Amino acid sequence: MGAVFLMIFPPEKSWGGNVYVSRFWHNHQPIYWPEWSANPQPERVQFAQDSILLKPGQLYDSGVAHPENDLSAIFSVGDRVNAYQSGPRNSLASVSSGGYAMSYSGSLINNVASLGAANSLGYGSGWWNGNREARNWITPGGSRKLDLVGFTYHHSLGAVLPKEVFRKEIQIFKEAYFKAWNTGSPTNHSKGFFPTEMAFSHHMIDVLADEGYQWTIVASHHLSRTLPAYMGNPTYTAPEANSWKIFSSPPNAADQLGSATGGAWWFGTGNVGETAWNHAPYAYQLHKAQYVNPETGVEKTIVLVPSDDIQSYKAGYSGWQKGLIDGNIAPYANDPARPCIVLPATDGDNAWGGGSSSWDGDAPGLMNNGTYPGVAIQDFVNQYGAAAGVVHIEDGAWIFPETDYGSPYFLKWVEPPVANANATNRVYNTQIDIETPGFSTKFYSWAPVIAGANWCQTAEQMTISEGGSVQAWKIQDPYDNLNSRTYSNPNLAERAWH
Repeated sequence: MGAVFLMIFPPEKSWGGNVYVSRFWHNHQPIYWPEWSANPQPERVQFAQDSILLKPGQLYDSGVAHPENDLSAIFSVGDRVNAYQSGPRNSLASVSSGGYAMSYSGSLINNVASLGAANSLGYGSGWWNGNREARNWITPGGSRKLDLVGFTYHHSLGAVLPKEVFRKEIQIFKEAYFKAWNTGSPTNHSKGFFPTEMAFSHHMIDVLADEGYQWTIVASHHLSRTLPAYMGNPTYTAPEANSWKIFSSPPNAADQLGSATGGAWWFGTGNVGETAWNHAPYAYQLHKAQYVNPETGVEKTIVLVPSDDIQSYKAGYSGWQKGLIDGNIAPYANDPARPCIVLPATDGDNAWGGGSSSWDGDAPGLMNNGTYPGVAIQDFVNQYGAAAGVVHIEDGAWIFPETDYGSPYFLKWVEPPVANANATNRVYNTQIDIETPGFSTKFYSWAPVIAGANWCQTAEQMTISEGGSVQAWKIQDPYDNLNSRTYSNPNLAERAWH
């Protein structure tokens, strides 16, 4: 029987070549107005349909209806109606080899579910059927053809969150996940994780491993930048310095702990600033990263799946480019035990990459290209993850966000209050001005985040010390709208986290 199975479903390692391709999509919409909803469910935040209905009466003292965002316009865009419902399945149906990975945030799940329950803006009660169906399609290697990977419920940036907040974000995400995709249990989920904005830091491994994730997607340049030879590229050597339009902060020498023999560097550009030097094959192979508990010495490990910075930009705004693989990656992929994976990662609901030309044409064209076999990420990890060694990876996000461009300091989201050119009140020996005119909204927004985290964690500790419990499913939605639609009677700590 085993021989018959192998003939019908050949193992993935029978595929030829040392370069594989795959595709990742990211779908998200936030809780636009986290005010309490109205009867008959007043003890939860507003989902999209709630905010649309309640907006005319939410004037407060400004006289302006809130949320100011036009949610009807946002959610009714045809490409989004498609991407949030049956579009991924329909695209994947034409893929002959491999599969897609996709993140679908918890807040998006509840937003779309609220619209679907009201048959509003093109959404229906069966909004989840397409993803449920495609998730149950299995590749010849035994993995899911549509891998709905782990994410944070609110699109929160795990790399800069307090650990227990990051943990809660994942736990409540898993509650929404298993109900939306009908997996039967919050423990039955993908082994893969997509960090928000692809922003990764090694301390996240501690939580990811505890929550059952085996691999995470990372930006390829954060592997390349750990190689000491990176600083020899023309970006950072005269006379070409600053002429290559890499606007990210230079790598810290303490991060340059990587080692690669052979191969070659290549430079790619998407837009001004959204550029990268990457090393082939190093930045396209699987690696592992490790977290060591400083108190106990216990080690936790996760597999790093690199996403190509430049192919991601191309796929997001015009389409993937085979020539970039032909000229810059394939010639250096010479180790069949450690092949390369080229993984464009884009939003599934924004820009060109979220449109029908991308979903229905470009992505299947990538997977069925005829030269580089399409692969599901989980199959690739299963086959080649064991050979990956432990390396250091630099902190940082993907190259897309302006003002950050993958900086290891997460500048877009932390944005320290830098003084202007003529300021005289800087903190000694720095560019930081804690007084005006160095005020930075993003920098100071962390005050309520950290204060709120402390409040919620303290409430949870008090509840548990008094014999109570704090349950993720009650935090995620006190009315369990994705399942029983009954009130769960959450305690004060659960309501605080919600």
